[in-house]
Order: sequence, then C-alpha cells, then structure tokens
Amino acid sequence: LSGLPCACLFRVWLAVRVCGVAAATMVFKEKVRLVDREDALHDVNVVRNKAKRSEIVKKIKKKKNAAKKVEKEKRQKLLKEQGLPLPKPQTIDSLRTGDVTFVEEEDPEIIEDECNDEFAEFLAGEDPPNILMTTCPKPSKATHDFVKELECVFPFSVYKKRKETTLVSQVIDYANEQGHTAVLIVNEDVKQVDALTLIHLPHGPTLSFKLTSLRLSRQIFGHGKALKESFPEI
Repeated sequence: LSGLPCACLFRVWLAVRVCGVAAATMVFKEKVRLVDREDALHDVNVVRNKAKRSEIVKKIKKKKNAAKKVEKEKRQKLLKEQGLPLPKPQTIDSLRTGDVTFVEEEDPEIIEDECNDEFAEFLAGEDPPNILMTTCPKPSKATHDFVKELECVFPFSVYKKRKETTLVSQVIDYANEQGHTAVLIVNEDVKQVDALTLIHLPHGPTLSFKLTSLRLSRQIFGHGKALKESFPEI
C-alpha cells in the first residue's frame, strides 16, 4: 500500500468507511426489528449498549402489555354479549384459605358474650373517670413529687393525704361515698416509689404495677410543661 498513489489510498479508505457504515446500518436495523419479534427478549443481549438495550426491553414489554390489554377487552366484550358474569380478579384475600381460628364480626357467640360481660358498663365508657389518689402511710418527698406528676397525667383525679391509721378499706369506703370510679395507691420502698395499686370501684378488679427506673419530667432534658386541663388519650 505504501507504493500506491494518494488517490488510490483515498479510494480504499472511502470504500472501507462506506462498507463500515452500511454494516452498522444493517446491525442497527436488525436491532430495531427486535421489538417486532416474539422472542425479542432472548435476543436483546446482542445489543451491546446498555442504555439502548434497556430502551428496547421497555418497548418490548410495553407492546406485550398493550396486546394483553386488547385480548382482555375482547374477552370481556364477548362475555357481556353472551350475558355471562365477568371473572373476579385474583387477590390475596380471594385466594386465602379459610381459617377456623378467625372470628367473624357478627358471630352470635361473641355478641352474646359481650352482652353478658361483667365489665361491659366499664368498657363502654358511659361514666367519666374520677380517680382518688392516695399514698402509703408516712410517704416520703419522692412519693409526693411523683403524685404531683400523676395529677398532671390524670386531670380527672383528686389527691387526698392518707393518715397513718387509715386502712385501705376505709379509703375505698370514702371513695364510694364521694362517687369516685377508681382508687390509685402509690406505694414506696426505702423512700423510693416502687409500685402502683389501682382499684376499680365498686366491685373491682384490682391491678398492681411495678415501677422501676422512675424519672420525673423535670429530670428529662428538654421536657415540656404538663397542662392539667388537657385530657391525654391513654
């Protein structure tokens, strides 16, 4: 080639360029035709460019979804013409098998149990709560501070100091006379609050709560001020 004149070299170079462009055009046309083939997803890997390959895959899937939609509309139209009901779509709820442990909302046994429940009136919330709070005999300062916190937590409560000789039964009798719905007793051990006793009036039940790692609101960084007029949802 070094002995050929410049004109011949130019013609050879031009022929090579034209053949390369033609071959590239044929390859590009072959890649474009992938969209129209049924097995295009299997042959799409021949496209080396990742962006072009993703674009071709999207076009293929879009075309298949459109074809499925047309077929579905044809089937629904045929069923309507024949007067047949349309098939229900398959969902998780429709495919779920029955479970005997599940209870229906209108189950007659459940309704009867709720009517005969001894705590039905209490759970209905017809009477507003009215709590009488007191402490153990000879409470410490830590117990008094905790009771002040509870007064903000339960705005529908009243605190009464308890004498050393006052029994729990006497506290309950007093609460019934005053129309309270519950009695909350704060207990302590070694001058530290350790338990709460909640007695629902007039017939119970009685609940006991153990307290550990107690921190008051003023001991919490960035605490807010509790409002006694608010009614928290607890």
